[in-house]
Amino acid sequence: MKNINNLKDIGFYTLSNDRAENISEKSQMKRGEIILLEYCNFKCPYCRGLKDEIYGNRISKRLSFIEVKNIIDIWCEESPIENIRFSGGEPTLHTDIVEIVKYAKEKV
Repeated sequence: MKNINNLKDIGFYTLSNDRAENISEKSQMKRGEIILLEYCNFKCPYCRGLKDEIYGNRISKRLSFIEVKNIIDIWCEESPIENIRFSGGEPTLHTDIVEIVKYAKEKV
């Protein structure tokens, strides 16, 4: 097994002191999280679920592939970001998860 000396080596994003002290509205976005859907097949005792305002009055409580693609495009408009986290309920239940991940990998 490989020794891990730095969490960044395994994709863990940490905010450096320098970045925290010098951040502004012009700073490059490094990380984003997209809540893909509300649905989950687990029953975790600590989970409270998602707030209603995330999806409003939608019948299907999930973002479409086009909506996710548009979010990624906006985030990567100026320059690519380092990390996109997909969450929600359980993101692997999204019917387009494979296409979403492929698209994100092309943009990041």
